[in-house]
Amino acid sequence: MALHDVLIDGGEGDDLIIVDGYDNTISGGAGNDTIIAGGDGSDIIYGFNENDSIMISGAKFSTTTSGKNIIVTVGSAEAMTLINAKDKQLNIYSDSSKTDDAEEVSTQQEIIKRFMYYLDNTTDSGRIALDGAINYASDGYFPDVNSLMKQMIADSRDLSVDDFLVEKCGIDLSNKDTGVITGSDVGGATTKTAKNIVPETGKLDTSFNETSFTTENGLTFHLAENTNSQDELYIWQALKTWWAEAGLKLIEESYDYSFLDSDAIVKDIVVVFEEDYTANGNYLAYTDYLPDSGVLVLAINKAHYNNFVNTDSNGEIPEGEVYLDRTIAHELTHAVMMTKGINYWDLPQFITEGTVELTHGIDDVRDNVIKYLSNNYKSLQESLSLIPGTGSSFEYAGGYMFLRYFAKQSAEHYSLSTTVSKAAIKSSVNADNVKVKGTVLTVTENYIGNKLNLADYSSKIKTINAKALSKGLMISSNKNANSVVAGEGNYTIFANAGKDKIKLIEGGMTCASVSGSDLILEAERAGLITIKDGKDKKNHRY
Repeated sequence: MALHDVLIDGGEGDDLIIVDGYDNTISGGAGNDTIIAGGDGSDIIYGFNENDSIMISGAKFSTTTSGKNIIVTVGSAEAMTLINAKDKQLNIYSDSSKTDDAEEVSTQQEIIKRFMYYLDNTTDSGRIALDGAINYASDGYFPDVNSLMKQMIADSRDLSVDDFLVEKCGIDLSNKDTGVITGSDVGGATTKTAKNIVPETGKLDTSFNETSFTTENGLTFHLAENTNSQDELYIWQALKTWWAEAGLKLIEESYDYSFLDSDAIVKDIVVVFEEDYTANGNYLAYTDYLPDSGVLVLAINKAHYNNFVNTDSNGEIPEGEVYLDRTIAHELTHAVMMTKGINYWDLPQFITEGTVELTHGIDDVRDNVIKYLSNNYKSLQESLSLIPGTGSSFEYAGGYMFLRYFAKQSAEHYSLSTTVSKAAIKSSVNADNVKVKGTVLTVTENYIGNKLNLADYSSKIKTINAKALSKGLMISSNKNANSVVAGEGNYTIFANAGKDKIKLIEGGMTCASVSGSDLILEAERAGLITIKDGKDKKNHRY
């Protein structure tokens, strides 16, 4: 029987409540309830707890906050209000019939993902790369960094602190969400608090006594020296048990960046414990890349962590410093950006630091700096220096505010309600630099980046002609029998189901070798050609 415009009281027990396209008021009551919402009604839900679930039927959704309530919007319509649910973990899902390769890019997180994608694929650096990423991610709403800064500074100057932060940046300093790019303040389904940003489950693995380990995300951690204290041992075991894996997963969830990416050129990081009490030792930790050694370094300053609670899974510090698990996630974001070859060192500090602050959020730990900059637009402008280098907490907070403002304003103006496919997002960077005719895809000499995924283009493509390129390329083939015409540089082929062939336009194959499960081919002009997982497969090259 259809019920509409009624009050539904679930009472005690685990209930299944199905509502139609009318305005209903629902009280879930005690127990683990599941609510399936469909149609065009605007429902009000009381008593929503962290064990309840909501299924949005037949559409994509987004969430925003209003006071202590969560507003769930389906399409462009306000679909339901969850009363007093603002700081609760939300379990909201969609059974949308849209295909997996179609996403709303007008969410704030998708704006940031587009921004990061461009930086990962452009061959430009510094200001030029930043201008291109801003223009691309905002779909042209902000042509470049200057136009974005000008609008942001004007809003900061003309509006009250609260109006600027909440209405323009989406930053709400009054709630428990830390402002992380995956949290409820930017439309995510889960409120990310200081303690659950980096999730820890299970007990510490106190039996772990090795000096290295490798995560599922492809990064190998090495201990520089044997641990000299109980604190150092705890940090090393906590890295292995929780912090490394969870931090890397958070980064991948935030930006689609991973050490498993084909352009992640460094896969090893050395953990070093330092103890700097000098004036220069005001850092919690830092990350560096040593090109001569081919490794990353994660240095943890024990001067700030020698009193932390080494029985706390988050790495709590009584003095009020940020939890150590969040510091690790911060530094690992630097690490993956360094290794992916995005011309990291040429970007302004407010971008490199603002981006990693987005990973874990800073509303709870830099709230005073955020308020100060919001109330002093000249100081905010100064924090957004385009010169690379090091700076103060102003650059950290200013960069975070800049990216939150950019994400919110771009999302609100991004071809409203436009849906584009992931393939369109990925290929539009190189829209003018590849040519598709029939079954042949030709890569021009102006191609940006070093990756080419045939899944981003027509499924009919069989031949990839890259002879015009003077650099290497990582190619993910499709299910067809693909032929690759290689130019200069080192090539990596990720084969699919087809019987693929490699053709060299000059010279020949000089030797072949095996590295793990990969087959390495050495060519006179193309350099090294790596066929991933090609060790025991029949390969055609001519």
